[in-house]
Amino acid sequence: MSLHGGHLGGTTSRLLHLLDAHTAEQVDHALAVAIKNTSFSAHAVAFILDQQTRASGEPALSPVVLPNDPRVQQLNVTPRPLAAFDALAKQGDKA
Repeated sequence: MSLHGGHLGGTTSRLLHLLDAHTAEQVDHALAVAIKNTSFSAHAVAFILDQQTRASGEPALSPVVLPNDPRVQQLNVTPRPLAAFDALAKQGDKA
């Protein structure tokens, strides 16, 4: 456990996930704001990053969590042209 009651391993893992989803500068800034506010948790940093994302007008990032199922983990999806779907959508607008 850390000095402020959180588990260091869990906090480190959460911060690394945030670093995967955001730039180093964004995470660094969020950490500085959290420390200034004496909010010493990865959840506080995630909240600050979410606030910054919303303020910038960018869509919020949602992590993709796949089940631990080999059929899903090893699934390959072949990309297809989306023009056919556009045509279907236009047909639906006319109806």
